Amino acid sequence: MATAQDIAGWLGRCEVRWQETDNPEGTKEALVLALNPRFNRQVPKPR
Repeated sequence: MATAQDIAGWLGRCEVRWQETDNPEGTKEALVLALNPRFNRQVPKPR
């Protein structure tokens, strides 16, 4: 179980960014393919 200090430490190492795009689905697909998130259940469609 994580403590409040554990969570605060983790959040302190996080970075949040925004990106404006005309193609949000394409951007999302590119990020999922590039980052390969561990718990992502949505697999991009093959092209």
